Amino acid sequence: MNSISPNFRGRAGQVSTTLLAALFCLSSAHPTPGQTPSTNPTRTIVPVQLNASTGDITVGSTTYKGANPGFHVLALKRQPNNNNLDAPDMVWDKTYTSGADTFNALVSIRTTYPDALLILNAVGNYGFSLADKVGFINGVPVGVGWYLGAFGAYPDLIGINGAIPFIFVGVGGVNQQTALQRGSGTLPITGYLAPDSNGNYAFIQTDFIRYDITTDGTIKIGSKTYKVADASYKPGCDAAGSNSFHLVVVSRESPEDPPQANSAYCDFGAMAYDLGTVTSEAVLVFIASAGRPIPSDWNFGTNGDPRVFNLAGQVGRLGGYWETMVYLTPNDTYSLVGASPPAGLKGARNRARESSSVYPEISANVRPSGELHGVLARGRGNWYSPLNADPSGYANLGLYEALAAPSQPFVSPSGTAEFAAWQYISSKVCNGCSIRDAYDDLDINTNTYQSTMQNLLDATGKNCDTSGSGADPVFCKIRSQLLTELTHVNNIRTLYDNVNSLWLASGSTSILSQLSAYNDIKAQLNPPPDASSQSLTSPLVNFFLGLASFIPDVGPLFGLADIAFNFGTSLTTDQQGNKTIDLTSTIGNLQAQAITQFTAQQSTTGTLFQLALQDWGKLSALGQAMTDPKTAPAWKWAPGATGRMLTNMTPAIRQAAYQNIMAAAYAIGSYMPDYKWGQYPLALQPQGYPVIVNRSSPYVPVSYPFATPGYIPYTYPNDSGNQWANDPRTATAMTDGGWLGISALNTPVNGTTDNFQYSPPSEDLRSLLFKSVWNGGLGVYRPAFFNSWPFPRVTCGLSFGDRNGYSYPGGCNWSAAAPAPEHLEPRRLPLTSVTVRAVQTSRQQPRQPQVDVMLTVHNNGTTIAQSVTISSLQLRTLIGVGQATVVSPALPITLSNLRPGDTASVPVRLNVPTGVLRLSLTQEGTITSGNTSAPAVLRFNEAQALFLQ
Repeated sequence: MNSISPNFRGRAGQVSTTLLAALFCLSSAHPTPGQTPSTNPTRTIVPVQLNASTGDITVGSTTYKGANPGFHVLALKRQPNNNNLDAPDMVWDKTYTSGADTFNALVSIRTTYPDALLILNAVGNYGFSLADKVGFINGVPVGVGWYLGAFGAYPDLIGINGAIPFIFVGVGGVNQQTALQRGSGTLPITGYLAPDSNGNYAFIQTDFIRYDITTDGTIKIGSKTYKVADASYKPGCDAAGSNSFHLVVVSRESPEDPPQANSAYCDFGAMAYDLGTVTSEAVLVFIASAGRPIPSDWNFGTNGDPRVFNLAGQVGRLGGYWETMVYLTPNDTYSLVGASPPAGLKGARNRARESSSVYPEISANVRPSGELHGVLARGRGNWYSPLNADPSGYANLGLYEALAAPSQPFVSPSGTAEFAAWQYISSKVCNGCSIRDAYDDLDINTNTYQSTMQNLLDATGKNCDTSGSGADPVFCKIRSQLLTELTHVNNIRTLYDNVNSLWLASGSTSILSQLSAYNDIKAQLNPPPDASSQSLTSPLVNFFLGLASFIPDVGPLFGLADIAFNFGTSLTTDQQGNKTIDLTSTIGNLQAQAITQFTAQQSTTGTLFQLALQDWGKLSALGQAMTDPKTAPAWKWAPGATGRMLTNMTPAIRQAAYQNIMAAAYAIGSYMPDYKWGQYPLALQPQGYPVIVNRSSPYVPVSYPFATPGYIPYTYPNDSGNQWANDPRTATAMTDGGWLGISALNTPVNGTTDNFQYSPPSEDLRSLLFKSVWNGGLGVYRPAFFNSWPFPRVTCGLSFGDRNGYSYPGGCNWSAAAPAPEHLEPRRLPLTSVTVRAVQTSRQQPRQPQVDVMLTVHNNGTTIAQSVTISSLQLRTLIGVGQATVVSPALPITLSNLRPGDTASVPVRLNVPTGVLRLSLTQEGTITSGNTSAPAVLRFNEAQALFLQ
């Protein structure tokens, strides 16, 4: 037996599949008297449909009846039943109109079948709200929405009032925010149960919709095309919408419905205002530049053209990048697919894709055109989001389109004559077996089947291919259908072997072998091995489609491989059913995790092709695309193509490794220029960002770690608007209206020299990151690279000094960065924590009794601190004589809405006798976080010592 994919029938790892195939053959050859055996293939991938009107749930050939009104609860075993592959074992099927009964049913399912696949279909006014407290857990009253968290629900269910239409698919024991859930929708939901990498059922959807955005402003979404000249609203533009931004807003659940907006803007203020009104998570936003929308009097100023600031902010809110928009010049183009995400939602940035001609060069003097191509895929709330992006248009997205074809049964024999012809052909081709069961069984040579059938004559010895032979037309009809199917099957099998070669390529060229680059980079950066890190596979999968532009002659094949990567990530899970690509790891284990991930993805490639080979709608769509003379060339996998594709993955693998490893060794500090900034060009800035160095000396000096020449803003390579674009000393990055400093996490806040305040990556590393791929670099586009780090920005306090000798502390507490909530290991509870530091800010000699101190409160936790209350300030003399007291402010001191990574400053005035030389400040208080209806309150106690000067 071959050993390519354990999810392809007939593979090593699936014991007795050959025996099962033999049993299928016997059952086809010997039907029960009075019954007609099915000529459809035995399905290992099971269609699922949820009817949003009746509450019915159809799984395979079985429909579980719901009721309207009613809350339909269906639970299935995740482990396939090998004796009845198309019918998963049902363990619960009831419909309720009582919240308490529903709650008790969910508890019983979770208790009795801990990892059950739960499918809910609630329609009509079923009589209770998801928020109603209808049950108890450990004596605490909770609702159905709360308990669904045990099946992967999102926390927003806790507050849903009213009996809204509700559809849900989750698994017992998985991490929260992993289920499919939709409220208030009325469209049916379709999908499939497919074996995951552990052989358990997982719910998947293949409702892909292609999108294309071109530089003339045309936006295509599935079957709909929107031209900029046809826009219904054109503020500031001529009738043709020339040199404008084209905006189309559509429903995320049904993007091909009539648009909610179709406008062209030549007035940036009007566009920013209108985008600001797009706040619903349930819509998708498409933006395309038509011609050159940036005016000829463009002026970068200090931080970009001010006319674009507000528009750039709205683009950033939709998942694009502020920096890209403000860097656009009169010669640049832009495109975006994005959505308005709620604050804190996992992976919100990943739900957008953008392209622009300001991105790094693809080859010498060739930038991306600014067009964008890709597919939309179902996700949270049954909503579509952009799955990938190809900025060149080279990639062949036909495999996505074929898998999106509606499910259809195979053409079955109709009537006694056709069935007799089917049995006759089966007896000659495969000794009476079901021919269609062989399509996804690679132990069977379907080329032999096709050859036998091509030479097959009817029962009287006449040839269907000979005109006027008098061959039986019924026989010829069945033979023609099967020949068409086998032609498609053999072409698809060849494609499977080619796609599979990406993992199994011989020699040193394979995905797994190239992951060895990770060790070299880890040795270079030397991060803590126990530091947490996001998936190494995720950035590779997301970046893969864009590689098509680097080798155009085989560029179409990247689209075919892209779906294998994405499909594999959706089915590569741990035993509980969590997608392993969403799980964080440690630096020490990251390479091993990536190898395990890619190995498991390879094993699911067979499932991808089973999906096509077991369904006539998908088989015919894919087969026709591969044989149509107009489209066939894009499917040709030339000799050597696999090696060239893998070789061009090298920069992507190194970029992903740097992105993950650097985030474990470096922090991002977000800072704003002080009052002395504002000159143009940037070279004339008098100083960088001042940072106070806290040390024992007659005065507290102010250092400028971001000053010229140390301060040079990161830009794209060869940026003609920045004279230091390619200077290896580049030290900071402009982002979201501010600036980013990148410094080693172990950079001390306090030290004996100014160098302790800022330790950026080495010059040669910065040069490597930003140099174009074609020129030997990694082609990192800075905002996308750094904003993907799993650590939040550390907000640097503003620093400045006045002429009276007073200095106010600022700088970045680099070591206080904590993992963002969406990058935490999912089973860990959110971290609530703050750090407080104190710095003396008054500098007068001799020292006066009143001493000014700045308390800096930093949220180094992973949840929003709704309030931080300092209820006590205790002062104790460590060296000297006398007792200090607090003059102002009055206690308690309360700070509100401190986000992870943010810092707030509190000025404090003390009365300190001149005989006190060293003082201890202890701050006690509480942090309030979590759900506003049931907040968590934690206490903190922080102490610092001050040498008074």
